[in-house]
Amino acid sequence: MRKLSSISTILVLSALLFGCGSAEPVNTDTVQTADADSAAVTSGDTAQTAETAKDAEPAGTVVIPDAPFPSEVFVEQVPDLPQDFICGMDISSLLSEEESGVVYFNKEGREAPLCRILADAGVDTIRVRVWNDPCDAEGHGYGGGNCDATRAGEIGRAAAKQGQGLLVDFHYSDFWADPKKQMAPKAWAGMSIEEKAQAAYDYTAQSLNTILDAGADVRMVQIGNEINYGLAGETQEGKIIQILKQASAAVRDTAAARGCEIRIAVHFTEADDPGFIARKAAWLTKENLDYDVFGLSYYPYWHGSLENLTEVLTATRETTGKDVMILETAFPYTTEDGDGTGNSAGDRDELGVYHVSVAGQAQAVHDVAAAAVKGGATGLFYWEGAWIPVPGNTKEEREKLWEQYGSGWASSYAGSYDPDDAGKYYGGSSWDNQAFFDHTGHVLPSLDVFAGIRTGTVSDADPMSGYCKDPNETAPSEAASLLKNPGFEEEDISMWEVTCEGSDPTDRQTKEADAKSGKNAFHFWSANAVEFTMQQTVTVEEDGEYDASAFLQGGDTGKDADIRFFVLVNGEEAGSEPVTLDGWVNWKEPAVHFTAAAGDAVSVGVSVKCAPGGWGTVDDVVLAPAEAS
Repeated sequence: MRKLSSISTILVLSALLFGCGSAEPVNTDTVQTADADSAAVTSGDTAQTAETAKDAEPAGTVVIPDAPFPSEVFVEQVPDLPQDFICGMDISSLLSEEESGVVYFNKEGREAPLCRILADAGVDTIRVRVWNDPCDAEGHGYGGGNCDATRAGEIGRAAAKQGQGLLVDFHYSDFWADPKKQMAPKAWAGMSIEEKAQAAYDYTAQSLNTILDAGADVRMVQIGNEINYGLAGETQEGKIIQILKQASAAVRDTAAARGCEIRIAVHFTEADDPGFIARKAAWLTKENLDYDVFGLSYYPYWHGSLENLTEVLTATRETTGKDVMILETAFPYTTEDGDGTGNSAGDRDELGVYHVSVAGQAQAVHDVAAAAVKGGATGLFYWEGAWIPVPGNTKEEREKLWEQYGSGWASSYAGSYDPDDAGKYYGGSSWDNQAFFDHTGHVLPSLDVFAGIRTGTVSDADPMSGYCKDPNETAPSEAASLLKNPGFEEEDISMWEVTCEGSDPTDRQTKEADAKSGKNAFHFWSANAVEFTMQQTVTVEEDGEYDASAFLQGGDTGKDADIRFFVLVNGEEAGSEPVTLDGWVNWKEPAVHFTAAAGDAVSVGVSVKCAPGGWGTVDDVVLAPAEAS
């Protein structure tokens, strides 16, 4: 670690936030400088058992700089960032990683406890997911960290020892819960909704006490994980709210019994759909749910623009009167896969306006934090920032560790609970390229972003090194196109003529992540075979050469798909370009150059024939004189 003489202040955020349960209360009068190795280093003796090593870890506090500090990455101070803004990280896979032989190294290249490395970097709160019973009938773990309440308590105790609070993320499932999958725990099968709600109360209270008894400083509890469309096997809002209310009551009652305050968060995703988030916020208000924080997942490569994020956070905070927070975010630092399990994101050198690089990772997290602060957010959590490859020279060697210790996203044993997903695709970490550690466990300079957003860094790096495009670049002007509503931003799209076989598979979609620019795009999908043509016809006023183009993205169209961008002049084809849709936001830009005379009727459009389930969007369609295109 370079000695940072400018860092002289420690803010122990447990003095600013009310938590409870820490077995070793932190002395808030402690002052520690970061120009000493202090608590950041352990002996490196890997022969110790994991439990003995934890007991031997020296205690410490969270290091917060009070002035810009040297770094290999440029980080600009975030204006108006609150002093008690939470800088958090999910490290739910930690115990399984350690059991598999993973070790972490601090800036000096010395082996160190993960929580100590994070505390030295200004990460003040740790997040852990909790599953009810992530094991099969023989006790084999499902993977993903085998995260139950006991293991969450172990991680929480390690965090509290370094002055870090804990956010407990109850999934109310035995394995992964997200917008597409909200499976009830095995023990809750066949229960009525009243029984299930009571089970949620009992389980929440029991698990929370287990975590607190372990010595964790619990400051917040999530009652559900990305509950957009369901919770614990229920999909009807009337039933979901019953579970939420009982879970909330369990947190309040447990905190009161232990004489402390624990905040309650409700967690959604799809921030790129403002209408959806507004409806969910209004639903919670109407149902009078007792909670404190409306939390969102926001991944820059999935969930639209930062401007939209700020607007959604602002609107949610103002309409609910609750705090708002980013409960999950991340960005890749490399395109490389470290363990033979494909990466969830980052197979291209650029994502959005950012380079897939260490600098790009730091810049993306900085920009999310800045947008969140503009929207009034009170904190940000990075998801699984230390989930790196386990040791092994081959995938087969690593597979043995994934199976034995649950250090991959899923083990084969998970198939008994989740046969359609984990049972087919079990394997390692798809997140290793989004960690703040390289594949050997050495910390990356991008981890400086958490302290850097408070003070900025002193760096020789180019301030624009994280960007591949100008972040202030605006979308192409619709005035450049002779077409009306070429970007589908206006609600009226009647100027676009749609003809189709059978039911119409198209609509105007408001979902920023699926739009090339703006928030809207022309969308298609059907469970049946898709066949349609969309086009707009205008009369050109001058003789000359013209260019037409569009952006398309999509997938699942089938091997016999026929998708074309075309131009007609007076009903006769003037040119067309075939398009292959091969993945989400893999944008294709077909173009046609042609000649037309004044008074000619020019039609520009897209025709699609594809398999059932094929989907895609069309955006930013341009027709313009060649010299202006």
